[in-house]
Amino acid sequence: MTKMKRRHFLQFAGSALTAIGLSQSRFLQQSQGYGRVLAQNTPRKLALLIGINEYPESDRFFDLYGCVNDVALQKNLLISRFGFNPADIVTLTDAQASRDNIIETFQEHLIKQAQAGDVVVFHFSGHGAQVPDPSPLDPNYPYNSTFVPADDRPTESGTVQDIMGQTLFLLLYALGQKTENVTSVLDSCHAGGGTRGEMRVRAARPGKQASDREFALQERLLSQIGWTPAQFQQRREEGIAAGIAIASARKDQLAADYRFADFYAGAFSFLLTQYLWQETEKVSGAIATLQQRILPFNRQQTPIYETAPQTPANPPLYFTSPLRNAAQAVILDVHQNQATVWLGGINPNQLEVFSEGTLLSPITNDRGETPQLQLIERNGLTAQVALPTNLPPGTLLRETARTIPSDWRLGIGLDSALGSDTATIQRRLQALERIDTIPAQSANRPYRAKVHYILSPMTEAYQQQLQAANRDNIPPVGSIGLFSPALEVIPKSFGSATESIEAALSRLIPKFRGLLAAHIIKLTLNAESSQLALGATLRLENQPREIVGSAFTTRGCDRPRECEDGVSRSGFIENIQLNSQFFFEIKNRDNQALYIAVLAIDSSGEIVVLFPNQHLESLPEAELQATTQIQPGSSLRIPKSDDSFVLTAEEVGVGEVLILASPQPMTGALSRLQSLSRGRSRGGPTALNNPLDLVGDLISDMGTRGSRSRGNGGQIATGSLAALSIGLRVVDPQTPT
Repeated sequence: MTKMKRRHFLQFAGSALTAIGLSQSRFLQQSQGYGRVLAQNTPRKLALLIGINEYPESDRFFDLYGCVNDVALQKNLLISRFGFNPADIVTLTDAQASRDNIIETFQEHLIKQAQAGDVVVFHFSGHGAQVPDPSPLDPNYPYNSTFVPADDRPTESGTVQDIMGQTLFLLLYALGQKTENVTSVLDSCHAGGGTRGEMRVRAARPGKQASDREFALQERLLSQIGWTPAQFQQRREEGIAAGIAIASARKDQLAADYRFADFYAGAFSFLLTQYLWQETEKVSGAIATLQQRILPFNRQQTPIYETAPQTPANPPLYFTSPLRNAAQAVILDVHQNQATVWLGGINPNQLEVFSEGTLLSPITNDRGETPQLQLIERNGLTAQVALPTNLPPGTLLRETARTIPSDWRLGIGLDSALGSDTATIQRRLQALERIDTIPAQSANRPYRAKVHYILSPMTEAYQQQLQAANRDNIPPVGSIGLFSPALEVIPKSFGSATESIEAALSRLIPKFRGLLAAHIIKLTLNAESSQLALGATLRLENQPREIVGSAFTTRGCDRPRECEDGVSRSGFIENIQLNSQFFFEIKNRDNQALYIAVLAIDSSGEIVVLFPNQHLESLPEAELQATTQIQPGSSLRIPKSDDSFVLTAEEVGVGEVLILASPQPMTGALSRLQSLSRGRSRGGPTALNNPLDLVGDLISDMGTRGSRSRGNGGQIATGSLAALSIGLRVVDPQTPT
């Protein structure tokens, strides 16, 4: 068993958020929201959505995979949550998104049709680039960002057919003269390029110059607006052209084309739309949340937004409130006794277990029985479900049960830098239970299946990438360890530069088991859908009345203490200072007693049981179960004020605390913890040498075994489990960030 210090046991080592994921999004209280319609009388809503995966004639970059999916994500969100008429949404994908077609459609569909008060959304997903700016706003940055159309092609002179940011400014300004309610969402970048592990970067090689037709178009637009070049420059210096502009990354950062489960999408586009299926808040809070939620997928990406000078500083996203209640899915089409469902509101960390056996139900004000729609199969974000009763397209759905398969497997990508050792590693790891090895393919599509981690030596090229990203504690070249899918170092996974491949595998095999267990237990997280009323807060011992962080189910929020803007930010990774002492308070707001377990997971995959933490060896079963129970309306403090230990932030890094609650006693897990406590002189948190066994017990205790599901796994109903997450980052105030 791992040796634990009495006062300083909780060590969140390392800084790679990608190792643990951030699974808890920000949810306001919605129990009343389910019975309240947010519809309002609004003028027409127009949208132009562009997504380009394929650039068949270009030699500036690899093709992308997720941009067309971004268009589907945005379109279904606007229709199902914001009341857009499908006839008022124009989509241009791949070959349709030529330079001329983009410009013409923007003018015809948006500028010419928009009227005062209309709501307009423009979305672009694809490659971005740069060209020299004849009149740069910043003398230290003499470039203008561009958007690469699908008909990009090489030229001997280096002239590109890109659409410059200046041109988009003029188009948006003309649109802003018709209506102020304009939102631009830009999921591309203008730095980097190529592939980072499994992540594709949405950036093209810069062009030497923009085309003559680009500058001719700008002159025509300036003439139509009535500006001189000097007036144009002055207006650019004042701010963006119209409404709100949301960018997926800063100009010197990388926008990720990312593989989620079994499909690609823009990391930002997917997280934005998934978030908006649940949340309704204003743009500042939404972007602040997304800046946190995107970190596990791409640390080199910070979403930002800006409002035009004449626009209110913090308007609601898309300048309108959602028309219907928060949801996770919607029925797209009905055919006989089946329906096609769009799963746009499902948390990306749980998508892998949305498969056969998952149950969905319609959101309704009726308190009576509601039909259960069993998922038959899923392809990306589209699923087929059995339809036991007549439900029309447009019906909003939420999860009522998910299946955690007993055969869920951890995918380990084998980097091409392993060379001739690849076959040896495959033979060794294939003998491990529930571990898949996935050898690298070409740089164009590096892995044939989803990988959760990449096994690789530290190469000079990888070291240079990490140095360019200002990463600390970079392992030496030649050492072997684990990366995230976006090539971030997994803490505590690399050895020495002289270590043999056999020694590295022997060292890493226990870590694989810990990472597998951490992923499986996080597949239960369900703040969006749980029907139990549970809330949890993180507080400091020296400021017990102040809430540092919080998490809650949709029914478990207690306004205004945990949920109101400015009080706490559920789902954020909260900073606490090195050597701070802290505690958790868990409150049962349900009408039944709940049994509780609390686990801490650090960024290297190590799991520690924070609760139950009593000396369990000699307790009879009834008393054993009672130690983990919280009565309705009661709270549990971890640690209690009279416990023999405290929680101290001993080491700089990032960690995640999972709070699990169920009306069912955790008999199997308690039995295992009881056996682990033998020989311990007193209570306290427990480090796990083989956490997979305990995780299996917890899922079995909280679920219903024997469901008709993949791998005969346990089906967990939203009424039988609440699984929450609080992330925290330990920072040293003496170290500059």
